[in-house]
Amino acid sequence: MKNFFVSLYFLFPTIFTIILVLLTPIPSAQLTNSETRILLQLQTLLEYPQEYPQLLQNNLTNFCNISSSPSFNIVCTKNHVTELTIIGNKTRPVSWKSRKTLSERFSIDSFFTVVTKLSKMKVLSLVSLGLWGPLPSKISRFKSLEVFNISSNFLYGKIPSSVSSMKSLKSLVLADNFFNGSVPNLKRLTSLEEINLANNKLGPGFPSFLFSLPLIQKLNLASNQFNGSFSMNISCGSSLTFVDISNNSLEGKLPSCIDSTLSLNRTIVYSGNCLSARNVSDQHSSSHCKNSTVLAAKPRFEKPKKSMMQLGVLFGIIGGFVGIVGLLILLFLFILRKSKAEREDRSVDISRESRLNIYARSNVPQLMRLTTLGLPPYNIFTIEEIGDATNNFDPSNLIGEGSQGELFKGWLKDGSMVMVNLVKVKQKSLIKVSDQNLKVLPYLRHRHLVSVLGHCAITYEDQPKMTSTIFIVFEHISNMSLRIHLTDKRQREMLKWQQRMAIIIGIARGIQFLHTGVNPGIYGNNIKIENILLDNNLNPKVSGYSIPLIPSKVRRTNYM
Repeated sequence: MKNFFVSLYFLFPTIFTIILVLLTPIPSAQLTNSETRILLQLQTLLEYPQEYPQLLQNNLTNFCNISSSPSFNIVCTKNHVTELTIIGNKTRPVSWKSRKTLSERFSIDSFFTVVTKLSKMKVLSLVSLGLWGPLPSKISRFKSLEVFNISSNFLYGKIPSSVSSMKSLKSLVLADNFFNGSVPNLKRLTSLEEINLANNKLGPGFPSFLFSLPLIQKLNLASNQFNGSFSMNISCGSSLTFVDISNNSLEGKLPSCIDSTLSLNRTIVYSGNCLSARNVSDQHSSSHCKNSTVLAAKPRFEKPKKSMMQLGVLFGIIGGFVGIVGLLILLFLFILRKSKAEREDRSVDISRESRLNIYARSNVPQLMRLTTLGLPPYNIFTIEEIGDATNNFDPSNLIGEGSQGELFKGWLKDGSMVMVNLVKVKQKSLIKVSDQNLKVLPYLRHRHLVSVLGHCAITYEDQPKMTSTIFIVFEHISNMSLRIHLTDKRQREMLKWQQRMAIIIGIARGIQFLHTGVNPGIYGNNIKIENILLDNNLNPKVSGYSIPLIPSKVRRTNYM
C-alpha cells in the first residue's frame, strides 16, 4: 500500500496536466482579417438585412462564434469561411407588381466581386434577399463551391455559361427568379446531384442532356417556357430519382427512362403539358402548346418582307438626302469650331442624327428598330406598360420629387430596371408638345449619357393635340456616382489615374454631345459630381441634363 501511494505521488503532476488539458476549452476558428472585412462588407452591400446579426463595428469580430439560426449561418474551417447561408423575406412575387428588391444603388456585379473573394467557400445560400440584375459570369471564381442556392430573388437575363466551369458543384438552385433563354451546357459538371431551375422563363429548347448527368438525383424544370418533343433515345443517369417538368409546353411521348409507368423507382411530375400520357386529364390539348410556342417564338416587331423592302428603299432615298445635308452641316461646324477633335466627334453624332431623322420621317410602328450602344430599341410605351413597370407609381418606387417632376424606379417586362421621369404639362400654359418636340428624345442616346430608352405621352381628352403628361424612360446605372467613388475609401482605391483621366474625357464628350450632337443644343445642364454616374466598367454617364420638351421660360425637366 505504501508503494502505491509513493507511485501516486510521483504520477500526480502528470495526471494533473492531463486533466487540465482535457478541461481547457479548444479555441474556435478565428477568421483572417481579410475575410472578416469581406463579411462586414457584404452586410453593407446587402443593405443591412435584419437576418444579418448586429455585429461589433471592428475587424476583430469573430464570425465563427455566431450562433446559427434558420435565417443566418456561418461555418468556418481552418480560419476560412466554408459555408454562408442568409435567408431573407424579399420573396420573388408571381409578377413584378409587388416586388421587394434591394435599392437602385445595389450592384450585383460589385456584390459577387466581393463574395467570390471567400475562396474556400463550399456552401453559399442567398435566398429571398432582393438581389436583382443579371447573374455575372465571375461566379466561376468559386473553385471549391459545392452548393449554390440563389433562389427566390429577382435575377434576370441568361444563366452565364461560366457556370459550367464550377466543377465541384453538387447542387445548383436558381429557382424562382426571372432567368430566360437556353440552359448552358452543364455536361462538364459531373458531380451535380441536384438541379432546380423551376419558376423562371427558360426556353424554348429543352435541356435533355441534364437527364444523363452521371450523379444527378433530383431535377426540377417546372414552370418554364420549354416546348417541343423529346427524342426517344434520351438516356437517364442511374441515380436519377425525381424529375419535375410540369407546367411547360412539351408535346409527344415521354422518353422511356422517365416514363413513370416504366420507371418504378423514379418520381415523375409532368402535369400541365401537352404530352400523350395515359392520364390525359392533367394535360392540355396540343393546340394549347402550339399557341404557346407561337407566342413565345413570335418577335415583338414583325412586318411582311414586301413592306420591309419598300421601307428599305425609302430609307435609302431619305438616307442619301440626309447624308448630304449632314456633310454640309459637318463642314460648317468644322469651319466654325476650328477643331479637328470636335469635328470627328460631331461627325459621329450627326451620323446618328441622320439615322434618327430617317426613322422620324417614316411611318414605323410602335417598337423602334434602332439599336444603339447595346441599348434596346427605342420604345413608345403605353400608359399600361408604364403603370405596370412602376406598380402604378407606388410611393415606395419614388426616388426624387421636385418642381421639375417626379422620378420613379421601375422594371420592364424583361426584368431590366429603368428610371421613369414623370413630366406634367400644365394646361393653362397652353404649350403644345408636338410630335416634333418628342422626336428629340431618341437623339439622347450616347455612351456617356444616361440614355433615353423610350417615352409615353398622354393628351387631354378634349384637346387631343395638347399633351398633358409625358413619361420619359431612362436606362438605369447601378454602379453609383462619381462622388461616392471619390469619397468612399474602398471605392477611391479602385480608381487608378488612368481610369480617372478616362472618366474626365468621357464627361467632356458627354457634355460636348449635349451641346453639339442635337439641334438645338442642350445647355444650362445641371452638371455636378453627384450627377456623374459610373457603369460597371467605370464608364462615366452624365445625368441631370435638361430635356428640351418644353420652352425654358415655362418649365425645365431634369433626370435625377
